[in-house]
Amino acid sequence: MFTGIDPGEVRHPALWTLGAEAQALGRLAAEIDLGAVDELVAALYDAPMIVLAGVGKSGHVARRAAAGLAAIGLPALFLHPADAMHGDLGLLPVGVTVVALSRGGEGADLARILAEVDARDGISALVTARPEGPLADAADIILAIPDMEEAWGRVPTTSAVLQAALLDAVLVSYAERHELSETLFVRHHPGGAIGAGRG
Repeated sequence: MFTGIDPGEVRHPALWTLGAEAQALGRLAAEIDLGAVDELVAALYDAPMIVLAGVGKSGHVARRAAAGLAAIGLPALFLHPADAMHGDLGLLPVGVTVVALSRGGEGADLARILAEVDARDGISALVTARPEGPLADAADIILAIPDMEEAWGRVPTTSAVLQAALLDAVLVSYAERHELSETLFVRHHPGGAIGAGRG
């Protein structure tokens, strides 16, 4: 259980989970490095391809972020680090921007991807709760999230919410910086309620 909330006051697990995540988002808003966000926004604009990579729950967050960037017209895709080690490194063009997600700031497969970015004169960013970890040395831009306790045990809950929220902040910052309209998003999303004008 999240120790920042008194279980005597909040008895339901759903409430202490939401409380833990809300508290973490508050810390992220207070501590976010806006300079790093702006650096990444600039790197996204100039990139011939944007690749998001991560393993486990960080990988799922990375996949969601890639889909969001693609929906506003950016050439973004998700690359699983295991696939990268088995030939998909060949996808990376010269000048690629890679955003790697790793709560713990380590991982041999991610390190290999970041090394390849450097070899191809690209820009790499790392979203992590451990900016002093080994991956940070290989990244050009560090986007730190607060290193806070998960809502339940070691299950990635709070950390996944923080990663997703930080990348949402990057997406909206990009859209505002380049004066993108919601019409562009709708054009790339013709299906469902959004495409029908109900979303």
